[in-house]
Amino acid sequence: MTGRLVIAISALILILSAAHGLAAPAPQASSPYVPSDAERARWTMADMRSLVIAMEAYKKDHGEYAKGETLQGLLAQISPVYIRRAPATDAWGNAYRYAPLGATGFRIVSAGADGAFSLGTWGTAERDLAYAEDAVAEAGALTRTWKYE
Repeated sequence: MTGRLVIAISALILILSAAHGLAAPAPQASSPYVPSDAERARWTMADMRSLVIAMEAYKKDHGEYAKGETLQGLLAQISPVYIRRAPATDAWGNAYRYAPLGATGFRIVSAGADGAFSLGTWGTAERDLAYAEDAVAEAGALTRTWKYE
């Protein structure tokens, strides 16, 4: 058989099958993508770095960090001039926690995969933390970070 004949016969079979209700079932929708904790950690730390950069740029222009009693108050001061879309939640969907540190700085914290904050750990600099631990960004840098995988 030639290639054209095979295509014509295949098309005829499909037409007849559809006419008699024998058409192939519609393809199933693929399952939704669910990111891993490692991916969520990378995205969250990138967002936290962006917030730190925006705060540093604000300080460069104004001589001091933006001040706010809440995260929303802080984000209103830096967005959209210093960051186009300031993230208010981490990649797990938990709200960041913001704590002003007087005139010297600020602290932005993600509770991590478990969504529970551990206030007592925020002052210690650590790397390669488990994803359930809190990640912390302070004036200038990330001081507590998750492991990169």
